[in-house]
Amino acid sequence: MKRFLLLFVLLITSSLLPAAAAQIDTISFDLDIQVQIYQPDPTLEHDQEKFPTLYIIDGQHFIHSAIGYQRSLNWRNSSSPEFIVVAIDTHRIGDSSARRRELLNQDSVELIDLIEKDIVPYVDEHYPASNMRLFAGWEHAGGFALDLLTTRPDLFDSFLFASSPNLSAERLKNVEQLFASAGASKDTLNKRLYLALGSQENYAIEGFDKLKELSHDYPSQLKVHYKLSSDLSHFTTPIDLFTSGLAWVFADYPALIFYDINEIHAFGGVPAVKDYFAKRGQRYHVSSTVSENTKFTMARHAVDADDLELFLAIERDLEKLDQQEFPPYWGHFFANFLLKHDQLQRAEEIIRSVLSRHPEIPQLIELNKCLHQQK
Repeated sequence: MKRFLLLFVLLITSSLLPAAAAQIDTISFDLDIQVQIYQPDPTLEHDQEKFPTLYIIDGQHFIHSAIGYQRSLNWRNSSSPEFIVVAIDTHRIGDSSARRRELLNQDSVELIDLIEKDIVPYVDEHYPASNMRLFAGWEHAGGFALDLLTTRPDLFDSFLFASSPNLSAERLKNVEQLFASAGASKDTLNKRLYLALGSQENYAIEGFDKLKELSHDYPSQLKVHYKLSSDLSHFTTPIDLFTSGLAWVFADYPALIFYDINEIHAFGGVPAVKDYFAKRGQRYHVSSTVSENTKFTMARHAVDADDLELFLAIERDLEKLDQQEFPPYWGHFFANFLLKHDQLQRAEEIIRSVLSRHPEIPQLIELNKCLHQQK
């Protein structure tokens, strides 16, 4: 196969992304395929060392949905990792052309070879990509995704597709054989499929139902989330892929937030929280330190429930709360609780820290007096 031609495009600043410039490089490959590649701003310092990569068929239509999702959710209490977007642009072929349908169906091996041998290696060589790869597409890209899964099972971890009329019996049989063979050899494929379909799309329901059934037959190999909804139509399902679909795939990424003490205990308490962040760090190439916001919500509910044991476990096993971030109310809230339970040293640390920044708060001054009376 002839070598592809590299065409680098200047930085593009999209009105969708006002906070910083988006670097989008455009590269041409064989088969009249262009690829637009977005990476999180390389001029900034990121929490992640490497990034998952999302490959999208017909990416010229969907690249900004994928970029916007992560940019909207990657601030304050981050709910999405940052990720590279590889938009496989088919506009040269034609959105509704016979050639596009051929490449996504009977000639899929040609496009699969291009992705495996040229596009993925190029991305892995030139961008800080982790080994976590996702594939997404709409309409005929769904059947193509099954070919990609069954012929190159090690290439992608997760597949998101919607409104696909081409989940043929042969393709579904190949999927079943893949997982049956893996089960017989005791391999763990651990694949994820997110499926979106409007309830009026009767032509696709049988195929999507079959994939859901396979997840019940091979639960250790395949996880399927199937969204069949009257709120979706053939032309709105792609939006669901780049919102609910990505949220499902990245469900083990968001920093934990608890809303009462029962949720903390149901989750498994401090040991389970520590384990969650350890696995999160390894999977997403981020710090395994438990986020400050997670510790704060846990500690707040421990105080509300007057549970000293839980509070001490949080500060012992997950590191102390950062009192430098406490406004007066929360400084008083935690210090008052600690004084009540004779934890004088820790109470003093918090009071001194908050008073150094807010020396005129009467409640803190009074609490400081109480502290010295108890010492």
